[in-house]
Amino acid sequence: MQLSNKKPTTVPTQVARPSGTPLRSQAGQALVELAFIVPVLLLLTLGVIEGFTKVIYPEASNIVVFVIMALVLILRPAGLFGRE
Repeated sequence: MQLSNKKPTTVPTQVARPSGTPLRSQAGQALVELAFIVPVLLLLTLGVIEGFTKVIYPEASNIVVFVIMALVLILRPAGLFGRE
């Protein structure tokens, strides 16, 4: 059996445009950014509300997150972005 001297074929990792610059997909970039930004902002808001509750009425600070969750479920049972 004889080994060939051919170089192995490689698969390009990026698709290049005719100008030579790499082609990058930005189809869902805004949605991905929104998916990371919205939960962070909601968690910060809940943390601030819970912190103010600890200062104003410390006994209720453990319950305030559950009260907010119950209000959201009562007002928007299909979810924040749900359709009727």
